[in-house]
Amino acid sequence: MTLKMFKIFKKKEKEIKEEKAEDKSVGNVEIHSMPKKFRNVSGGQQNKKLGLLIVAGGFVVLAAAASALAWYVYQSGGTKTSPRQPAANTAPAAEIKKEAEEPSAAGTGEAKEENPEDLAEKDCGISLSYLSDEFSEENKTSYESDGVLRCLGESIIDDCKKAVAAVKTNNAGGLSFRILGKRNNDCLTQITYPDIASITAEEFKIYADKYINCFYDLTELESLGYGAGQLADYVYRQSGLVNLSGDSQCSGTAVELWRDELARSQTPEEELPKLKLGIDSDGDGLTDVEENTVFVTNVNKKDTDGDSYEDKQEIFNFYNPAGDGKLTDSGLVVSYANSNYGYSVLYPKDWQIEDRLGGDSVFFQSGIDGSTQVLVQDNIDKKGIKAWYADLTGNPIESVAQKVEIIAGEFEVIYSIDGLTAYLTAVGGGTRVFVITYSPEESGVIEFAAVFNMMVKSFKLE
Repeated sequence: MTLKMFKIFKKKEKEIKEEKAEDKSVGNVEIHSMPKKFRNVSGGQQNKKLGLLIVAGGFVVLAAAASALAWYVYQSGGTKTSPRQPAANTAPAAEIKKEAEEPSAAGTGEAKEENPEDLAEKDCGISLSYLSDEFSEENKTSYESDGVLRCLGESIIDDCKKAVAAVKTNNAGGLSFRILGKRNNDCLTQITYPDIASITAEEFKIYADKYINCFYDLTELESLGYGAGQLADYVYRQSGLVNLSGDSQCSGTAVELWRDELARSQTPEEELPKLKLGIDSDGDGLTDVEENTVFVTNVNKKDTDGDSYEDKQEIFNFYNPAGDGKLTDSGLVVSYANSNYGYSVLYPKDWQIEDRLGGDSVFFQSGIDGSTQVLVQDNIDKKGIKAWYADLTGNPIESVAQKVEIIAGEFEVIYSIDGLTAYLTAVGGGTRVFVITYSPEESGVIEFAAVFNMMVKSFKLE
């Protein structure tokens, strides 16, 4: 209230000064326009004194009025208004009090500083206990006696304060377990798998250097009634790949890989869903949907522009199938450039891009039927694409029947058994593998096979 009264007095003082200036200006005009008969020498001094008395009296009256008005506003709590005073604050009393005690950033011109303790990440150290994907009463005691697990659990209980620890597991070796902080009433956690050499179980090696982020409702965690160590173990188990479900709300590079590749590679070919190509009226290798919505070609002519080259052939060589010139100059496709990983790829101009993981996983959505995803994975040992694919599927390299193709002399590429996923790495083995996957809708109809292959063939490093 003191701050508010101070502002009112300052405002009134300013108004009084402005009124003084206005009075002075008017007075000057009157003096200069005063008739000559009133400016006689004999009565000048007397008139001057009388004028000064009148002005001084006016000042006293104005000051008294201002003081009375300020006292009235103070006594009424500032709820009355005047033509020059803004309407009263209608916010709840608690909010008004908070504003008085903590001036807003807008009022002070300064951003509110965050508490340094909230930004600091507690290092809980290295756990001596081996966490498993299954909980048992036998290991409950060891979890509670492990100071590192207790440290992680206590951070969760303490309103999800930031913390990190190295945790040992039976199948993935040592992994990083982080408490990233609170989001509304949810606690955000992160599990990051180690490098490939540190992972003990063969089936987990494809998740090297990948991570999982998961949200946990703090109220629900509290209702479990677990001790701190057991709570940390519970969050680990719920975040793990073994317990991941198809409708999980977790996200991250490991989750994307798990969803889009692991199930496919471990499913026998005869159990894969039976897919079929969309309608291709002219038999040129482009579905009618592709011709109508992407390439603007004639669904009844294999060679729309009549230049002796079929539409699909022109597209795969990046020429405009519906006219002269390059495909990139036709306005039918545009280039997407990923600055994080230094690659570019062509895609249909009307498709929408969804970047879920800061460039690690990018989706190109048709909005009609299906989408294409580009996922980046590490190739630490710089293996050739066939050897890398063999490791991915858990099979010996000699059992991989697919042929390796070379794209523009720059990439080795191998396709999955169903032909809907392409794996690319630099010729001779690069530091990364780029995974391009086409996913049709639940109907199983493949409407954009040509678009998918065009994207694979256009893929290049910038």
